[in-house]
Amino acid sequence: MCINNSSCRCHLNRCRNLGPFSAEDRDCMIPELNPRQRFGFMIPYASAFGMLLFDPDAPEPTNTPQQVAFDFFAPATIDANGTINLTGLNESFVVSQPGNITAIAANFVNDTLITVGAASSLIVNAQIYKAPSGSNTFIPTGASVNIIQTNIDVGANTVSVGSLNLVTPVPIAVEESVLLVYSATTTGTVSAVAGTGSASITIS
Repeated sequence: MCINNSSCRCHLNRCRNLGPFSAEDRDCMIPELNPRQRFGFMIPYASAFGMLLFDPDAPEPTNTPQQVAFDFFAPATIDANGTINLTGLNESFVVSQPGNITAIAANFVNDTLITVGAASSLIVNAQIYKAPSGSNTFIPTGASVNIIQTNIDVGANTVSVGSLNLVTPVPIAVEESVLLVYSATTTGTVSAVAGTGSASITIS
C-alpha cells in the first residue's frame, strides 16, 4: 500500500488510482505489527489447593502472604521495609523480553464461611512484586488489586473477583523476576481466611 510520506517517493496522485497497488519504495510500506505488539500477552497463575492467608487460632493471630505460581503456592514473608526476600523456594518467573504490565485480574474462592465481626474488616489482595536480574529481593509494584474488601461475612465458596487496567503501566526488563503474592489484611475479629486463588497479568 502506498501512503503520502515525504521521506519516500510516494505522491498523492499515485495513491488515487483504484485497483491493485505495488510498492515502489519499502519506506512507503506500513510494517505489520505481530499479535504480541498489538495486544500483549497474558501470564496465568493458579494456587490449585487452598492457601491459608489468615489464621486466628495461631498462638498469635497470623497473616501469611502466599506466593502463587502455576498450580502451586508457598509462604512468602514480607519484611518490615515491604520487600520479600526469597531464599530456597522461589515461585517467580524470569522475563525474557522487555515490556509493561498493563492489567491484572485475580479471584479468590474461600473454603469456608469467613465471619467478620462488628467494627472489623477484611481485605484480600493480589500484588505483583519484581526483582532485578541476579537478585532474590522483590519489591512491590503498582500492579495490585483488592479481591475482597468487606466488613461483613463472606459465605463459603464465594467467588470474589477483582481486576484493574493500570493507569501507570509497570515496566519490566529482560532478566527481571516477577512474583505474584496473595495477602490478607484484617482488623478486629475475623475468622480463618483460606481458599484457592487464580490470577493473570497482561504484558504489552
